[in-house]
Amino acid sequence: MEVVMSIEGVQGTESTGYETAVEEKEETKKADLKIHSYARPKICTAFQEVKKLDDSRVTVILSDGSMWDVNPQEGEDAFDTISSNWKVGDDIRIRKDDDLLVLKNARAKTAFFATLSKKCDDLSKAFFIEKIDCTGYALKTKAGEIFVAGYMGSFTTQHWNEGQRIIINKSTHSGRYEDYEIFNADTGSSAWLTKVSI
Repeated sequence: MEVVMSIEGVQGTESTGYETAVEEKEETKKADLKIHSYARPKICTAFQEVKKLDDSRVTVILSDGSMWDVNPQEGEDAFDTISSNWKVGDDIRIRKDDDLLVLKNARAKTAFFATLSKKCDDLSKAFFIEKIDCTGYALKTKAGEIFVAGYMGSFTTQHWNEGQRIIINKSTHSGRYEDYEIFNADTGSSAWLTKVSI
């Protein structure tokens, strides 16, 4: 296999070995490269464990300690599928579907309707709002991450308060690395926010 790249009049040829050859070329062509990251940012939720409470009640616990009660109609099948196919650390995407929430395992390509429990399995792993401006446009977590909401998102986040527990998940609205869907465990609402660096 050979990879050819042209940059500003220089063409590099790279083979699968460790050799690289560079030679001058008269004609150059520009190439647009798009790089996508499908890796889960460390602040996002990942699968931790599944617990079977009884025949119809199954709870999924994510890496931030959040507990999700799987739709009771899927109880037995959900437990079997999750316990045999989901692995600790799997990227879990949370999507709002009307009034229901969907937990989707990005690797295993399986999903279940679930409700977010007000309980938390381990509060030391959870994220909390440390500061939020009164308009809801900016918030800071106790861990130091800063997020900004857009105009529409601020209609939701302006009702959030300091000290509330949030679940940070990779956004299903955008492929941009810095976009997140944040769920407020205390209010049950969610908004699309962008993480910023200062």
